[in-house]
Amino acid sequence: MRLYTKTLLFIFIVSFSNVFSQDIEKQCKKAKYDAQQSRLRAKDFASDELLALHQYKMEFSFYLKAEKLCGKMTMNNLKILFRSYQSIKKIDKDKATIALYSDSLVSVFERAQNNGLALDSSYYEKMAKWYAKGSKPDYKKAEMNYIKSQSYSKYKPSIFNVTGYYGSLYDYYVQTNGENKDLKAKLIEEYFRMSSIISEYDLDVKALDFITKRFNRVIRTCDDILPELSGYLSKLPQDKGAKILAVNNFIELLENKKCTSSPEYETLIDTLLNIDRSPLSVLAKVKLLRAKGKYDAAQNMLNEAKTMEMSPDEKDIILGKIADMEIEAVKRYFNNRSYKKAYSEGRKITGKYRGEGLKLAGNSVAALANSCGSSTFERKCNYYYAIQVLESARSAGASVSASISKCRSMLPTSDEKFDNGNPSSMSLSCWGVTVSLK
Repeated sequence: MRLYTKTLLFIFIVSFSNVFSQDIEKQCKKAKYDAQQSRLRAKDFASDELLALHQYKMEFSFYLKAEKLCGKMTMNNLKILFRSYQSIKKIDKDKATIALYSDSLVSVFERAQNNGLALDSSYYEKMAKWYAKGSKPDYKKAEMNYIKSQSYSKYKPSIFNVTGYYGSLYDYYVQTNGENKDLKAKLIEEYFRMSSIISEYDLDVKALDFITKRFNRVIRTCDDILPELSGYLSKLPQDKGAKILAVNNFIELLENKKCTSSPEYETLIDTLLNIDRSPLSVLAKVKLLRAKGKYDAAQNMLNEAKTMEMSPDEKDIILGKIADMEIEAVKRYFNNRSYKKAYSEGRKITGKYRGEGLKLAGNSVAALANSCGSSTFERKCNYYYAIQVLESARSAGASVSASISKCRSMLPTSDEKFDNGNPSSMSLSCWGVTVSLK
């Protein structure tokens, strides 16, 4: 009798389970059907946004119900649910309402993930946006999902991914009241990485503007970066190429923030030299030495840079930078009234600044005219030589008309020539040259 009772109970449970299972399946199908009908009605009400919006919201609700009744969510059903969300978002502009729908999507997609459904890069990016725009934004999870989307082999950066990712990272930092130093370091590191991606993939300049504005809110002055620089340097990548890139990025950052007079900047330059004693790193040191007034040491390093091995492209860059530095040095000598030095260095300039170098040399001769020579006549003859050098500068492309006119006004007069025996030439003791007086 007891065995009979147990058998009946088992049959009842199995039958009930089957009936219950069939009932759930019917409810699942009905929920999907109701969702489809709601979408059709929404299209019928296309001319009335409020009515259409109500139906789209009904569609969304029915799909949420179907997700709970039907068990595992398929990728196709997720796409349909996302389509419903987009339809609602297009009409309903209330941020609080959309935030709640974002919460629901996050929950559904998380459950789908937990049930083993593989999402592609685009859906991780979508989840990142929903985390950031939910009723209780979770910027850490937003950042993590952007990183997941970027890890896919078929991932191709877009302005939305770059700005969304960096924006979430920045918002996460703000949530910590700026006290998370690791996040601050990551904001700096990722700023350079995102900048490179924007350049490499030729993304809209608005993307660079977006991340730069947020970066500058974190790193405003030297005080925002210098105290922590040693910590960053202690965590440099082991890979040589990555290490060089990181140091160069910090050098650029300190230059942009006008921190080049700091000991930390010199440390960066020396670190770069130790890692990679290349023509470019040597030139960076030359620039620093000149800024500190150590011109002899700078010149020695400049001579070193000229002799280093380099590719044709590097050579163009290096020689261009050397030329910039050389003409800057001549200008500095001239402005400091070191005219002899400006004259000798100006005449050595070659390449694109040859004309400018000769112009500075000619003007230096003119500037020293009244102090070079044993007589007034000889001193005035210096202007013949100044004009000669300036004419060479004109041939090299420099604009010297005003300087030549001024020098001509200072030449000896006919009477002064007559009084000195009408010489056809004159040796100039200051410059070691002989000039024609015709």
